[in-house]
Amino acid sequence: MIKLPLQMFPLPPQANVEKVNKGLQGDISDATVRLDDLSQTLNDADIAKKKLSVEHADLEKQIEEGDNQIRNLGKLKTSLETQVGND
Repeated sequence: MIKLPLQMFPLPPQANVEKVNKGLQGDISDATVRLDDLSQTLNDADIAKKKLSVEHADLEKQIEEGDNQIRNLGKLKTSLETQVGND
């Protein structure tokens, strides 16, 4: 393994370290805000999904009730046709 002298990798002056640190803190702050925004968006989408799921179930129930009414009306029609045919 080759060992390089530390002089080849001098540490930056303290002012540069502080500048980089502030930049990184700003980046972290920006990323945190973005993460909070995305979390809120995800939460809003989840709420909308739940509302749509409830609405979907309600519409399926209405369709089932409509189908039942159609079947009952068909039976009633057949019954009435039979009664009219017997008279």
